[in-house]
Amino acid sequence: MGQFLAQLVGVGVAFVWAFGVAWAFFKVLDLAVGMRVSEEEELAGLDIPELGLPGYSEEIFRPVPVPGGGPSPALEGLQPSPRQAPRLKLGGEAMKKVEAIVRPERLGLVRKALEGVGYSGLTVTEVKGHGQQRGLTLHFRGTEFVVDLVPKVKLEMVVPDDHVERVVEAICQAARTGQIGDGKVFISSVDEAVRVRTGQRGEAAL
Repeated sequence: MGQFLAQLVGVGVAFVWAFGVAWAFFKVLDLAVGMRVSEEEELAGLDIPELGLPGYSEEIFRPVPVPGGGPSPALEGLQPSPRQAPRLKLGGEAMKKVEAIVRPERLGLVRKALEGVGYSGLTVTEVKGHGQQRGLTLHFRGTEFVVDLVPKVKLEMVVPDDHVERVVEAICQAARTGQIGDGKVFISSVDEAVRVRTGQRGEAAL
């Protein structure tokens, strides 16, 4: 019995010692070089920051067609409203469409920046392309390969003309890394905007 207790104590001491040493080692390592990626890279996934390519095929994200070509079961039973939305003509407002092409891993920061200036509504699309650098040359496990079409994210939003500068500035500050490939922002005029539900037009529909 005494020998068993001695062995049990020895196992406990060895476990505590190993745990303490491992904890101290990884704590020092984390403080020295860091053991986790940034929050933006963690949200975007490591495939794009490390390899410049998405880890999953776009095919798996495409909607599955309903057999027979009918409407989605989730939409069955829904009928258009018999009432026609009122036509509220508010025209005359100057509006601009802001399109931004940014790095996928900066999307979270850009959205927070836009919310900070009062804009949370936007359309986000995954796109691929290249600018003047014509893609990227990457090295992985000793092998060099070229990515002609670099994954990017396109953000689209329509804002009043007098708010364009603050929106563009927020996007640029959040998306900028100082490296080639940070993206571009395009601004174009919008003649009219209509809210489908109410029929409101102009800035009231934004």
